[in-house]
Amino acid sequence: MSLDTLGLSWHDIILLIGSPILAMTVAGARAASILNPLEDVPSDEKFKITYRKFDWILGWIVFGALSGLLVALLFVGAVKEDIGSLGRVLAIAMLSGYLGPQLWNKQEKLIFHLIDRKIKEVLPIAQAEANKQNQPDA
Repeated sequence: MSLDTLGLSWHDIILLIGSPILAMTVAGARAASILNPLEDVPSDEKFKITYRKFDWILGWIVFGALSGLLVALLFVGAVKEDIGSLGRVLAIAMLSGYLGPQLWNKQEKLIFHLIDRKIKEVLPIAQAEANKQNQPDA
């Protein structure tokens, strides 16, 4: 199977490989820069804190790679065959790696807030109906 049968050019392949790599690199650097070094940590807690840091950075790297891949998939086949347009798309992928995980986190918090508010609206109605059904007829 060749690239021509798939309809991909070399620019598309570079885009599909380079965008996630650049985005996850930027996301990992951003995650590492957010963490503050802990100086006065007991020796028995160092492993737990190191594991949490690793978990935090790895999560940002994965979300950065996914953001870069999404950007690459949006532009596959749409990039002209010159290095300038490829560079602009790779710059967008780097930006998505920088901001993507943070935006996904805010979106998650917003969705949880909306669901929580909807449950609080429905819950008093459901409790009132249950109280009516539980009351004995006089």
